[in-house]
Amino acid sequence: MALLNNIWIHVIDEKVGRNIKSTDHPCEKGIDITDNVKREPVTLSISGKIVDTDTLKSHEALAKIYELENKGSLIAYSGRNILKNMQIQTFNSTHPNTNTGGLDFDMELKEVRIAQNSYSTNKESGKTKASEKAGTQQVSKGTGNAVYHTVKKGDNVWTLVNKNYKELGSTVKWVIDNNPTAFTRKGDAKTLKIGAKLLMGYKEKDKNNITQYGVKATWLYGSKEEKK
Repeated sequence: MALLNNIWIHVIDEKVGRNIKSTDHPCEKGIDITDNVKREPVTLSISGKIVDTDTLKSHEALAKIYELENKGSLIAYSGRNILKNMQIQTFNSTHPNTNTGGLDFDMELKEVRIAQNSYSTNKESGKTKASEKAGTQQVSKGTGNAVYHTVKKGDNVWTLVNKNYKELGSTVKWVIDNNPTAFTRKGDAKTLKIGAKLLMGYKEKDKNNITQYGVKATWLYGSKEEKK
């Protein structure tokens, strides 16, 4: 037996998926360079039976699972594996005559991270205002010392970041994230458009005025103390 948000279910099979996604970039010689590795959401596939228990009838358990799915509720699962912050993606049931009063099922769950609301309500005035720190605003520029590069044939992001504009201290990922229209496929450094205008970074005196994800972004370049 396993618990799905305090609902007892008889699980016959569990399959857990744990994967990563890496970003590769071409270089002048040798194999591509991987400069970013990101963990993908954990997935869980389960199948089994829902039957009457001491606490719930099978039809009551089924109704509760439907409600969890339709509301997109966060799921805590405890079986052979213990997982939390999951969300039901698919739920299928069959009702064979071999499972009297119950049902067979299969279910897909995925790990999720819920975004915080970027707005808060002033209780006194009832007005809604934007939160200063919430949200995922990418970059707010400093006083105008942004450095741009116009893409020419043969350019690639890795060489631009690590050779041509190395003094700016930017990363390949930072350039990709802050120039979404410069690529024919979003996030794919190999699809750089000729003629595109790339924001490569900011000159030294502007770096402390840049914000990333609502906080000071000195970490993008490293502080002067860190570079000594």
